[in-house]
Amino acid sequence: MKKNLLIYSLIFTLISFSKATAQEPGRSDTLDVIHYDIHLEIKDFTNKTINGLTTIKTAFKLPNINTVNFDLLALDVDSIYINNTKHTLYQYNDTLLSIQLASPATTSDTTNFTVYYHGVPVIDPSTWGGFYYSGNTAFNMGCGFESIPHNFGRVWFPCIDEFKDRAFYDFYITTLNNNMAVCNGTLLGSVLNGDNSKTWHWKLSANIPTYLASVAVSDYTNVKIPLIHGTDTTQAYIYVGASDTIHARNSFTRLNQIFNSFINNWGPYQWERVGYVSVPFNSGAMEHATNIAYPTVTIDGTLNYESLYAHELAHSWFGNLMTCATAEDMWINEGWARYSEAIYQGDLNPNSDPLLDGYKLAIRDLQYKTFRKAYLDDGGYYPLYPMPQAITYGTTTYDKGALMVHTLRNYMGSSVFFSTVKQVLLENAFKPINSAQFCNRLSYFSGIDLHDFFDAWIYQPGQLHFSVDSLVPIQNQPNQYKYYIHQKHSLGQNFGNSNKVEVTFFDANWNTFTDIISFSGEFGSKNITIPFIPVLTAVDYNEKMADAIVDYNLKIKTIASNNCTYAFANVVVDAIIDSAFIRVEHHWAKPDDIKYSSSSIKRLSPNRYWKIDGIAPSNFHAKVNFNYNIASDLDGNLFSTLNADSLVLVYRPNTAADWTLVPFTKIGSSSGLIKSDNLQYGEYTLAIGDKNQIGIKEQSQPKNYINVSPNPSNGIVTITINSSKITDLEIVDSAGKIIKKIKINENNREVTTRISSAGIYYINARSIKENISETKKIIISN
Repeated sequence: MKKNLLIYSLIFTLISFSKATAQEPGRSDTLDVIHYDIHLEIKDFTNKTINGLTTIKTAFKLPNINTVNFDLLALDVDSIYINNTKHTLYQYNDTLLSIQLASPATTSDTTNFTVYYHGVPVIDPSTWGGFYYSGNTAFNMGCGFESIPHNFGRVWFPCIDEFKDRAFYDFYITTLNNNMAVCNGTLLGSVLNGDNSKTWHWKLSANIPTYLASVAVSDYTNVKIPLIHGTDTTQAYIYVGASDTIHARNSFTRLNQIFNSFINNWGPYQWERVGYVSVPFNSGAMEHATNIAYPTVTIDGTLNYESLYAHELAHSWFGNLMTCATAEDMWINEGWARYSEAIYQGDLNPNSDPLLDGYKLAIRDLQYKTFRKAYLDDGGYYPLYPMPQAITYGTTTYDKGALMVHTLRNYMGSSVFFSTVKQVLLENAFKPINSAQFCNRLSYFSGIDLHDFFDAWIYQPGQLHFSVDSLVPIQNQPNQYKYYIHQKHSLGQNFGNSNKVEVTFFDANWNTFTDIISFSGEFGSKNITIPFIPVLTAVDYNEKMADAIVDYNLKIKTIASNNCTYAFANVVVDAIIDSAFIRVEHHWAKPDDIKYSSSSIKRLSPNRYWKIDGIAPSNFHAKVNFNYNIASDLDGNLFSTLNADSLVLVYRPNTAADWTLVPFTKIGSSSGLIKSDNLQYGEYTLAIGDKNQIGIKEQSQPKNYINVSPNPSNGIVTITINSSKITDLEIVDSAGKIIKKIKINENNREVTTRISSAGIYYINARSIKENISETKKIIISN
């Protein structure tokens, strides 16, 4: 199912509700329900009652069973029959119907239990789930968000209400003549009863768990849409009110394309029809097999809610076909259905530009919501498994679950991933599966051991974080380099093992070379051959992981403001002639510590930092703005009190350098912008410090202490010193090693020096007496 946040957000707190809590799961291990025959009258819209009987055909899995327990919630039991003989040895406490057998059952026994009952069926305390009478419509929603277990078949028929127990169904629903009953499966017919009522017979040819059983009663009209895949046609039936038929056709206009996308990616559709039934429920939709309960308000003739009906259709593979074994495994249902939304959006809205491609836009949106909303919505950070039942249907399950599927796809490789998932779905069709079994079967069919992946990404909270610590040329070996990678975890507990991380290198002309490094633990390194002089390095440039980094790759040709919304940054270009490539990264991870104690910097942000790098012409100049909010989880942990007076911006050019204060302008109080008027390549973070030691008081002061030319250089470099305050120069290689120091005085305001080896270097200019500094990157290509 999907909570329809486009309509309104349903927020609830788990409370005690004894009637909504069924017997603990596990009865399906002793008793197997083969078939439910449900006979119900749904005619009394005044008193909102149901009345009827359910026959439960069962087989015993263990010998010597004396008592059979069924879930039935807050309805009145009238009588019970066993194999057509009335039976009086039973107890019912509004939650559990316990039937004592006259003699112990054996594993060879098949028994029919018929329960006659009536009453007013309940709604979950959260208001999401249960049985509803609303206007001229009666319908069920098969999961209760707050009730434990969440399965909610028990509100309208006696059953074993567990994810693991699957059965076949026949429905005989009696309605008033002007109404129609819509259930799972195929309509076999209807019979006029002669008392202004009609009985509708539906039969489902596949087995399902109880939470996917459904009924809806109203004055429905059937809108038929043929879904064509190759030479096969599957019929879609959309049941709506007569006035909504045109809206239904217009809202579902791309259903055939979405249907084909899912078949192409996930394998054959194994149900007898596709079905949606309109219900007056504004909090979301429910994936009842072949009969999705779909909000009437979303059938408005537009495509605004297309992702909602796509999500529910995706459950025909994840949830309905292969079902999570427990509520703690819910990411298998909801995370994969949520990911399927990104799949169809990429198939139907492809674009070579990642800012326009439907798949990449969806993934980026999921990543932002996972970092910014999951913690607030769910009240903390959680692993995907085991998910606490109080937040089974939380943002973590849906959005982080989808992100982890995206990461798994690229870890395995797309071709292997899709073929493997299809095999797992076929093997486990109409069966339950838990997270450990899912991992084992994915590993088996792919030939890739995924246990380390599940340990790192599924079984612990947060996300992993990877960065390149340094890139070092190997002396006397042209085009040979060694790079070092550093793993952190954002809100996690353990480092990932068997990691596979893409690292992309750029030359000065924006040509790229991508390498994959495999390593375990906190650090890794690799010797590689790069076919050019690398000037910029990017981790996961193609966004194949849901790691703790949000990045923007800006290709800039004009003076403009470039908003990087999900990276909480803005690059304002005020001088450019030729094109520039600027990469802005927001890291949801703790920055490296200060190397040396500093009276001007008290502490760094514990949550995040930025890295900005680029390839730009010499005349390029830009400003950079960073968003802050000390009242939120973004920056609140930086402050002991909610006071932004001591907030400063700090910078370092590379991982070998230490953090230093940089001039900034702060706009806002508890939230706003920190603005630097001179964008420099390197890392930035927020800190608590003494802004007076910068030499300015929150006002901009552009730097241009030195010029370095030519850049790139064949080894001969001229450094022009523009400020009389600069007293010292350092030339530092990409590993942070100082290879040359130069003292500056008033007689040598221009220095020419030679750098013998090719690679990336940094020219650090500073003043010994005053707290000013500047760093510029130079590329040596000899």
